[in-house]
Amino acid sequence: MKQILLVLLATLLFCSLGMGQIPQLMSHQGYVADSTGTGITGTLPMTFRMFNDSTGGSATLTQSFPSVTLTKGVFSVNIDVSSLSFTSQYWLETEVNSQTLAPRTRLTSAPYSLRSLVADTADYAHAAAGGGGSQWTSSGSNIYYNTGNVGIGTTSPNSLLEISSSASSLMRFTNDATGHTASDGLRVGIDTDGDALFQTYEGNSLKFGTGNTERMRIFYDGNVGIGTAAPSQKLHVSSEINPAIVLQNTSPNGKQWTIYSNGDFSIAPGTLNFYNTTELRSVLTLGVGGNVGIGTISPSATLHVANSSSPAAITLGVNGSTGGYTALGISLSAVSGGYASLQVVASAGSSLGNLILNGGGGNVGIGTTNPQSKLAVNGTITAKQVDVTLSGWSDFVFDDDYKLLSLEKVEEHIKQFKHLPDVPSEKEVLRKGVDLGKMQSTLLQKIEELTLYAIAQHKLIEKQAAVIKAVQQRMVELERWDDK
Repeated sequence: MKQILLVLLATLLFCSLGMGQIPQLMSHQGYVADSTGTGITGTLPMTFRMFNDSTGGSATLTQSFPSVTLTKGVFSVNIDVSSLSFTSQYWLETEVNSQTLAPRTRLTSAPYSLRSLVADTADYAHAAAGGGGSQWTSSGSNIYYNTGNVGIGTTSPNSLLEISSSASSLMRFTNDATGHTASDGLRVGIDTDGDALFQTYEGNSLKFGTGNTERMRIFYDGNVGIGTAAPSQKLHVSSEINPAIVLQNTSPNGKQWTIYSNGDFSIAPGTLNFYNTTELRSVLTLGVGGNVGIGTISPSATLHVANSSSPAAITLGVNGSTGGYTALGISLSAVSGGYASLQVVASAGSSLGNLILNGGGGNVGIGTTNPQSKLAVNGTITAKQVDVTLSGWSDFVFDDDYKLLSLEKVEEHIKQFKHLPDVPSEKEVLRKGVDLGKMQSTLLQKIEELTLYAIAQHKLIEKQAAVIKAVQQRMVELERWDDK
């Protein structure tokens, strides 16, 4: 074999075996050429020795490799340096194929970073690397920066630790559970848009806690849990006692509101309550059975509105700026044994409006669940005035062609049917009821017919009176003749 010329390149790198441990291997790369300067390709035995001096002395470490692969002169080996303390300067001697190369290679500052993990003082670690004084201080297995700020990517850090970059400034945290690739672990920092970033790569949760206790968790699917490790919705608040959310307006007249479930105030289990903490009163309650309470924590109906200090009221509002109805008010009187009220307010409160029931069709019942007409009242109606609109009236009785029944015919009808002509019978009224408008028209018809009968009777009486008067005069004249 041609004589080995030299090792042209020697680079030292270090590989850590685990977090918090001193590196155990020194990666050594070099270049071997023959006497013509051509890089050797093949395998050669190599031995590496570590000395405390550049010449002479005894090796503090010897490690042999029977077959080292070279490719165009380049080789790489990992030397076990776990037995070295790196408390002094070292020189590396290389032997290739039983030929010792000279001079020895002095280890540069990089290998002495090993010592900084176990140095008695940070000053010693810095000095071992060829420097002077240091701001690093160690305490046992810990090392910390004594004074000033630390910058990564910047020469003028403005805080204790500043990481700077022209693009994103991110730190990554990984472990064996997440993996150690570029798409593993937790990223913390600022992204390329300038937004703060706190992001996991895996399908794991982000946990936040105090006092060594988890308080909040962002689940991998985006749900947020407070008091629960398995949030089932975008926001899931859980607690064994009084789970609640507080909303507070800090302005001078602001209010504080509490949304809670199964809390205090004697509400039923499973109830959701909206509570005005400032005024100490329940505002809205959603019951277990679906009932909704406004002003009450025990709603007894699907919608239960109550007010302990004034009449309970509901307002259904519509924008009245165009002149339309503003609101329908549903309220109760404030007195015991009072009443309920419906009131329409029109034109933004400037006037009262109309209340229309079933304007699109259907019947309205009062006191009945089965109304058979537009308005069915099962009971007495009291009114000062009732206006009935009809399509006609009974003045046709006074028409010249109206055929007025003779009293004889009327008498026959009464004897046969036990009621006046055109008037419903008692049986019919009991079965169908009375049409007030039609009945009023019929009664007026009978009154007008009676008037015609009375007029005819009056004329007959006048005629009879004239006849009687004439007879009387004739009798007087006859009596005079008898006296003569």
